[in-house]
Amino acid sequence: KPERLVLILGEAGSGKTTALRRIAYLLTEKAIESDQKKYKIPILLRATDIIKSHASSLVEYCDSETSKITGTGKPCFSTDDLTNGRVVILVDGLDELADESERKLVFGSVQKFHKDNPKCQLITTSREYAFIKDVVETGMFEIFRLSPISFHQAEKIINRLQKRKNLPVESSKEILRRLQEIHGMELNPLLVAVFAATSDYSRQDIPANITELFKKFTELMLGRWDETKGLSQQYH
Repeated sequence: KPERLVLILGEAGSGKTTALRRIAYLLTEKAIESDQKKYKIPILLRATDIIKSHASSLVEYCDSETSKITGTGKPCFSTDDLTNGRVVILVDGLDELADESERKLVFGSVQKFHKDNPKCQLITTSREYAFIKDVVETGMFEIFRLSPISFHQAEKIINRLQKRKNLPVESSKEILRRLQEIHGMELNPLLVAVFAATSDYSRQDIPANITELFKKFTELMLGRWDETKGLSQQYH
């Protein structure tokens, strides 16, 4: 895409972080196969880490972070790369910045980077919170929204899981049956993951509503259950 400043919006679990990682992977793969002048250098960052770094600029922070990765004490990009737009910065989780002053600081860094390096692309992600409305209205960013996945896509995820994790066919069918019964909530990869992770529920153990399911799954992720007893035996 020709747009240099891009903002990807999506709900929790819609795949924003995965999308950025996928973009970074594809750019890297293409760079390896391309000639010396057409490569792109993706640099994946988190908004919260930018704040913690106290770096004077986004370029300084990228310099510091990529120098750690190369192991040579030198960054993975040059001034020439910045001038010719070969650096692609990917900033994940703007919505994780709870403080307004922090958000202004990050957006200020983004604006300065864009002004100094107009040929470079910068892609960032966020949930569509209230403060994002102000960002959208500035017209700085080209906006993209992650769509909910379809039932067919959810089915593909479950089928892959079945093959790779030896998930019983009966369990995968039960997961899909329960996904079909979800009403009033859009399907996304996180929701499919929740159902897959709790696939040892028996039919009578299906929660009465989505709130109960997420509550149970949260308890599981916090390590408060004795998993050896099985999820269904934990249900009252």
